[in-house]
Amino acid sequence: MQLALSECKCQCKLDTPIPGRCQTEETDTMDDVMTDQENGTSSSKLVRSQEQLTQTRAEFIQWIDHILTRKKWTGTDLANHSGMAPSTILRIMNSKDHSFNISFKTIRKVSEGSGFPIPRSLMEAHDVKHVDGVPDLTPKVRHTPARQTAPPQGQQAGRTIRVKYVSALPSSLVQSPREDMYEACPPQMMNDETAFAFRMPDDALAPLIRGGMMMFATKRRDPSAGEIVLIVDNAGRAKVRLVTDVNESGIGVRKLCDEDVETIPFDDVKEFGVVDGIWRRS
Repeated sequence: MQLALSECKCQCKLDTPIPGRCQTEETDTMDDVMTDQENGTSSSKLVRSQEQLTQTRAEFIQWIDHILTRKKWTGTDLANHSGMAPSTILRIMNSKDHSFNISFKTIRKVSEGSGFPIPRSLMEAHDVKHVDGVPDLTPKVRHTPARQTAPPQGQQAGRTIRVKYVSALPSSLVQSPREDMYEACPPQMMNDETAFAFRMPDDALAPLIRGGMMMFATKRRDPSAGEIVLIVDNAGRAKVRLVTDVNESGIGVRKLCDEDVETIPFDDVKEFGVVDGIWRRS
């Protein structure tokens, strides 16, 4: 069964109506356009410029693509779990040339229905600091141990970080994904603005760490002996190794079972990240 787009009934005569402005057979209420402010914990401002509309819609679709990939859902599945009409999701995703003014109420429904936290960019686009029932993405200074490995009872991780695409092959031989993916940030890295995630590119540290495992790294500090480090060389090849030493010659690294130590000169290092967390589910 195909879902037909609603026709615009106002004087603009657009093929695809703008929610909250055009009159359609599926009329949106102001609650669908404006964020509910009765709870006293959230605020919203409509995104008005064409550039902002386009950017917000692109970030919303990117977030939805990530949810559908992780959940193995269709757009209809997501709509059903979020308590929305399937046409709402499908209209936004399929009308490539139209910048819908996506309400924060819609964004909140997607978060609650999927269980995924709202990305910081979508919160900021609507000037929302906190919403009841949705994790707060605003960093807070907490007097907790720096190496905290588990969140306090009942606390949810509310920040998402970019998943950096890395490969053991040179960048000239691989094609990067068409868009960035995002992952929930580990609690101990919540206030680390340099934090990023990546998937283990090979089995160099097997059986402890197998290829495909999600890893979390920081650029906030230099690598030191005994740590695990991601190194991307000038050709784009990624290596994840155990650090044995750091000296004037470079970074000494080795695989888990190798006896020989490999020294990577600093001139060959394009970027690095010190691994601060491992997600063992591949």
